[in-house]
Amino acid sequence: MKKSNISIGINEKDRLKIANGLSNLLTDSYTLYLKPITFIGTLKVQCFKHYI
Repeated sequence: MKKSNISIGINEKDRLKIANGLSNLLTDSYTLYLKPITFIGTLKVQCFKHYI
């Protein structure tokens, strides 16, 4: 990956920590979004299974 010379005032070590923290946050929020949807989908299938 090509390194850029743009300085935003945060050193590389701290930027990596921030990036890892944001990655974990994104993973957690995506999981919290999908679990209820998966549960509702499973619930709908179970409720209407006798009609199929």
